[in-house]
Amino acid sequence: SLAHVGDRITYVFTARNNGRADLSNIDLIDVTCDTSPSLVDDGDGNDVLAVDEEWSFACDRTITAGDGDPVHNQATVSGDHESGSVTDSDTHDVNVLHPGIDLEKTATPTSGPPGTLVVYTYAVTNTGDTTLYDISVDDDILGHIGDIASLDPGEDATLTKDFVVGDEIVTNIGTATGEDVLGRSVSADDDATVLNPPVRVDQHQHTEHAVTRLGHREQPSAVADGASAGQRPAKQVLGSRGGVLGIGVGPVRTRPGPQVAVAVLDHRPAEPLD
Repeated sequence: SLAHVGDRITYVFTARNNGRADLSNIDLIDVTCDTSPSLVDDGDGNDVLAVDEEWSFACDRTITAGDGDPVHNQATVSGDHESGSVTDSDTHDVNVLHPGIDLEKTATPTSGPPGTLVVYTYAVTNTGDTTLYDISVDDDILGHIGDIASLDPGEDATLTKDFVVGDEIVTNIGTATGEDVLGRSVSADDDATVLNPPVRVDQHQHTEHAVTRLGHREQPSAVADGASAGQRPAKQVLGSRGGVLGIGVGPVRTRPGPQVAVAVLDHRPAEPLD
């Protein structure tokens, strides 16, 4: 017999007179029962258990964790006859099932930009002491992953499912569900998260420009002689009176982003402008 902790079971007892004399005062005792066994069938309806007659008794018992495994039961029946009394005993064991299941879900890789192919792995293990049947593995986002016909205690099986990373972080939950021989259902779930890191762009900025100021008008000019790639050109300002003030940049190596380096080169007299 099989049961689970918490199941309410019924013991049925049959008392039969195998002797040569009728019996009376039939009494059946079973301390395992939650209540004393009751007579459910007294054969011909009188209070005598005649030769070859059978009586039936029954009692209920709720299985608890403290009952152990198996749950051992012993019943004793007695009856009187003209010369004395007779007794007999019998035993019965109920095996207690403890079904269990575990699911481990993983993702490989665990992150990637949009378009990355991720493989989800669903590892199912029978952690109980009885065989599980009709195991179904499902995912709250990807739907039904697959079925496993049966798993013996300690046995495991693995299913996989592909997934393509989109624009957002994804956390989804897998669930494995199975039943034991008595129809008791057990399940387990586990989740996995796939990260979608932002795309980073390294930007290097570089600008070259040279201007010659004539009077109050500015005109673009070519890069100053001697300026090479990665150096800033010189800038000259010619005053309408006085001298030429040379202001130059370089040779300074540029770094990412704008930079300015200024130095006064010289100051010398100049011809007056007409």
